[in-house]
Amino acid sequence: LHLTGGEPTLHPRLPELVRLATNEGYRVCMTSNGENGARQIPACADAGLDRVNFSIFGTTPNELAQVQHTRFRDPAKAAAKIKALHDSIQACVDHGVRASANIVVLDHSHIERVHRLLGTYAPELSVRLLNSLDHGQTSIDAINEVLAQRGAVAESHHLTAGASGSRTTHRIDGGRRRIHVKWIRP
Repeated sequence: LHLTGGEPTLHPRLPELVRLATNEGYRVCMTSNGENGARQIPACADAGLDRVNFSIFGTTPNELAQVQHTRFRDPAKAAAKIKALHDSIQACVDHGVRASANIVVLDHSHIERVHRLLGTYAPELSVRLLNSLDHGQTSIDAINEVLAQRGAVAESHHLTAGASGSRTTHRIDGGRRRIHVKWIRP
């Protein structure tokens, strides 16, 4: 059962919902922006939450502010959101909940953002790079550049029947960390 939204951590009875679902035999995951996770994740972990997939839209306040609605393009608010995301990821690590992050790489200007993401968060955070369909080969080339810069060695490739995506898992940083690349195939 995958909880998404809106933002699932805004639901006041989220731990209760997780417990109800796990008691019925579901493996419960959710997608979150991390803004309220540090408050909700400990109780959700106790209730059986398996994984949180974090959507990461920026690794610096200015980056995050650029992708916010005009009313919210405030670097101070963006800094608070980034701290909340960091605290939410750490709450997952501290409470045994698997944490993953998706980051879309549009072009070469996003390479430093990926390096900051990998350098900032715990190695327990499973990172998935996604190519942008709008940016085509430019996006793919940028992802390949990130992989080359991190010394990536492919270790597995996953295809799902009937799906347009595939995923390749790489070992990076001398084998100390794994990174996943999700490719959208034609």
